[in-house]
Amino acid sequence: MKNENLHQMNATDSGFEAYFPFSAYFLIGLNYYFYNLQLAVNEILMFILHGINLLDGTTS
Repeated sequence: MKNENLHQMNATDSGFEAYFPFSAYFLIGLNYYFYNLQLAVNEILMFILHGINLLDGTTS
């Protein structure tokens, strides 16, 4: 009886964990992707602003 309950509990746990880690890893990956995207956008903006400053320096 105890073994049967343990098997049923494992079945429900595995059913839950089959969905949960996917969503958790997906959200973590999405967060990591957007964080890297923000860093890339900041780098591009700094590069553009730096280029404008260099152009201003050479023209004036």
